[in-house]
Amino acid sequence: MRIAREFVQNFKRFKTAGILNVVGLSVAFAAFAVIVIQLSFQEGYDRFHKNADRIFRMELLFPMNLQYAAFGPTPIGGLLKDQSPLVDDYFIIANSHQSVFLKKKADGTTDKFKAPINSATASFADMLGINVLEGDARQALTEPDMLMLPQSFARTWFEDGSAVGKQISSGGKVYTVAAVYEDMPLNSIFKNTCYTRFVEQEEWGNWDGQIFVLAANSDRDALQQQVNNLKIETLDQIFEGLHKKEQMEQEGKSYLRVSPLTDIFYDNTVIYDTSDKGNRRNAAVMLAVGILIILIAGINFVNFSMSLAPTRMKSINTQKVLGATVMTLRLRLLGEAVVYTCVAFLLSLGILQLFSMSGLSGLFSMSLAPANHGLLLGGVAGLAVLLGIIAGIYPAFYVTSFEPAVVLKGSFVMTPKGIRLRNGLMAFQFVISIVLITCTLIMGNQYRFMQHYSLGYQTENIAWMILDDKIEKNQEALISEVTAIPGVLDYTFSDYVPGNDFVSSSGTELDGEAIQLDRIGVYKNFLDFFGMTLVKGDNFSASNLSGYQLIMNETAIQKQPVLDRYFGRNIPQDIVGNGQFIGVVNDIHYMSLRKPVAPLVLLCSAGQEYSYMFFKIAGGDVSQTIRQIRHVYEHLAPEGIFELHFLDDSLQQKYESEKRLMQVVSLMGGIAIVLALVGVYGLIIFNAQYRRKEIGIRKVNGATESQIMFLLNKSFFRLLFFSFIVACPVAWYAMSRWLEGFSYKTPIYWWIFLVAGVITLIIALFTISWQSWKAATENPVKALKTE
Repeated sequence: MRIAREFVQNFKRFKTAGILNVVGLSVAFAAFAVIVIQLSFQEGYDRFHKNADRIFRMELLFPMNLQYAAFGPTPIGGLLKDQSPLVDDYFIIANSHQSVFLKKKADGTTDKFKAPINSATASFADMLGINVLEGDARQALTEPDMLMLPQSFARTWFEDGSAVGKQISSGGKVYTVAAVYEDMPLNSIFKNTCYTRFVEQEEWGNWDGQIFVLAANSDRDALQQQVNNLKIETLDQIFEGLHKKEQMEQEGKSYLRVSPLTDIFYDNTVIYDTSDKGNRRNAAVMLAVGILIILIAGINFVNFSMSLAPTRMKSINTQKVLGATVMTLRLRLLGEAVVYTCVAFLLSLGILQLFSMSGLSGLFSMSLAPANHGLLLGGVAGLAVLLGIIAGIYPAFYVTSFEPAVVLKGSFVMTPKGIRLRNGLMAFQFVISIVLITCTLIMGNQYRFMQHYSLGYQTENIAWMILDDKIEKNQEALISEVTAIPGVLDYTFSDYVPGNDFVSSSGTELDGEAIQLDRIGVYKNFLDFFGMTLVKGDNFSASNLSGYQLIMNETAIQKQPVLDRYFGRNIPQDIVGNGQFIGVVNDIHYMSLRKPVAPLVLLCSAGQEYSYMFFKIAGGDVSQTIRQIRHVYEHLAPEGIFELHFLDDSLQQKYESEKRLMQVVSLMGGIAIVLALVGVYGLIIFNAQYRRKEIGIRKVNGATESQIMFLLNKSFFRLLFFSFIVACPVAWYAMSRWLEGFSYKTPIYWWIFLVAGVITLIIALFTISWQSWKAATENPVKALKTE
């Protein structure tokens, strides 16, 4: 109670320092809590499943490039269960796709719902421990035309009671709901979608499923060793036929790689992986910023405690004279520091609640409401107590360590040791500020670089829509009606939308060499529509589309020269549709800039059906043009759901993770910078307080205000220059490592470091000069009297 009473008294006595202390600490704790919650969400990916530590994904070595792929031939699952004693069970899951579901209502009208649908084998729900609320999950995943729905879908689609036994149609097929499951947490690679059965086939050529196994224990190495010892003749034949087995053995790779379910989120080395992906570098950046914020808050606490030392010294020594022991006084001061951090933590909960209700909370992947994170916030509370103890130890020992005679003389305040400590703390604050500003500027530069990088094709004023199954089969009617719309300048079709990192790919052997090509089916005017440039050969010819025509990119020829031998001829393998190789197009960045340009073939043939239609829209009344396109769509596909997207917008959405990271680092970095400068402000107060007598004497002897300000400021700006020299290589190293995660990245320009230094200088100049001006303009008589 006494500690609390002294805290209140000292808070009232030193209001400015008290308010800055509590506000700074509470903001720091709230910011750190936000970062911890986000990182905990990411680290918790798929750890909540019943058998999470015993579930592994089988990643198959792709024979063309000897990289591990997320998808593989489905017979692998049964083979592993039969031949590996450590494999208790397995399931296979396919990639989801969007579908329109139709539900007939009693009044004869139809409700439409657009949702993803996926297929999985029977053990999917049992192995993951999915909580089935009603119905039979195994029935849904083993019998034809059955569905397993998440609870969120069931409530929306069937408001009039239980969903089990109800029917809903999609793609001309009528499904019966066999089970409803409780929605899984969002931090999972398995999404809350509709699930239906996956039909396993003895087909080794189609890699269309992800294979997960349930092991007898969590020993990954033991399972990997057992898998390595399996004899899989079909894979032997595939790799030997492509002359890859010897290379595979030289590189020490096996056909199958065992990957723990809980590691998949952060593993970016797997190709053809459609699951959510995190980035360890980004997580490290966020954690580093969070730790810096806590460090800064602790340093600020020490700064303000030291700045109050002269004022509190006489009171402390009076208590010594009255019989209080040094240890008692130190414990009181330490307890007061802990009270400060605990009060700040309680205030941080209110800040966190307000933040969770603001628009800024959208930068994060989950709810930030404190009520949802009791355990994590308990850990932050423990950190607050620990910070109070650590940050309170030095001031407590410092203030009680001087003899009364020294205190009365006042010489203790400017000891070389104390000066070095304060200068070190200030330099640390400046270094952090410069590093954070530099990192924020470079991240922003990378984001803008990706936004404006030349992709090699046109993106402006281009819209696209997904085609309903009925429209796909009625292409001529669609073209006829769309071309009658005045605002549509041109159109084309494709089975792929540029910017998507998951593109169909195939591999085979050609003249004894293994080749691999990403493949995109396109309409005859695709190149002209997107403004792509032919390097050699001919464009697709509408008059000669009796079979497939093939156009490859430059990378395909450069990396796989065997293809160039077939220029102008038919390539017989199925990989390219058994078509004629007629041209080479310039390289375009058809995937995001995270991925390097890969070998690509564009295929075109008469009567080909496509998944997407693209429009070049005039810049006049765009909304009217969209309404007319909607009318055409709804006329030709009354059961479909119309959605039109602009290509430049959808391309920008591919970089949302980089944008969000930049915004988070900017937000948290801004907080850290403000806290750092608040700490600098505290040190300036400290310095000015101890030099009041010197300032008064100099003014009495004729020193001007500008001379006094120069005297007080020169050491700070010398420290700032030193901090800039230290901060530049630190920031350069951190950002060089971060940029390694991009295939295409901005240079780190020298002027960014200069800008960061100038920004810090300007902020510090205002902060320091304000307090220096106050000290320089104080009446010298007042300063000398108080001394």
